[in-house]
Amino acid sequence: MLRLTASNKAGSREHRFETGEAGQVDIVDVRRSAALQTLWNDLRTHDIVTVCYADGRTHVVSLSGAMKTLPPRPCG
Repeated sequence: MLRLTASNKAGSREHRFETGEAGQVDIVDVRRSAALQTLWNDLRTHDIVTVCYADGRTHVVSLSGAMKTLPPRPCG
């Protein structure tokens, strides 16, 4: 399980994705995945994302400038 928590001053939201044996996340239809659409919007509008790996490791990433870089929808 891969957990991503997007946070800003207004609050946070956690997203969960099942992973394969190698840690990959397989999303069959990226354009129609409601979970990916919600995560994508949070990545564009929040300040940081905390990635929590299945083995307990975490990593915090700044989302500064993400709205300018990421298009409104995944895959264009």
